[in-house]
Amino acid sequence: MSLHLQRDLEALKKEILQLGNLVETAINTSIQALNNREIALADRVFELEEEINEKEVHIEEECLKILALHQQVAVEHLHQLMEPAAAPTAEPAATP
Repeated sequence: MSLHLQRDLEALKKEILQLGNLVETAINTSIQALNNREIALADRVFELEEEINEKEVHIEEECLKILALHQQVAVEHLHQLMEPAAAPTAEPAATP
């Protein structure tokens, strides 16, 4: 795998982890807002939802960019992985 692809995938992984943290924060805040009946916390949940949606769109765009930029590398890597499986095997002779 190319160094550029590895770097891009690592950056994508970090963004996905950040998205997960935002979602976790939104869930915890919504539980607090519900339990304490706090409008300010409920408003914060809506703000977090907006951030989450924006981050999700950004991650999708990054995925498409990575696929477009590294498609050839990925195909070559897949071919290398599949070569041993594609090698012909000797079949035993059929007996009458």
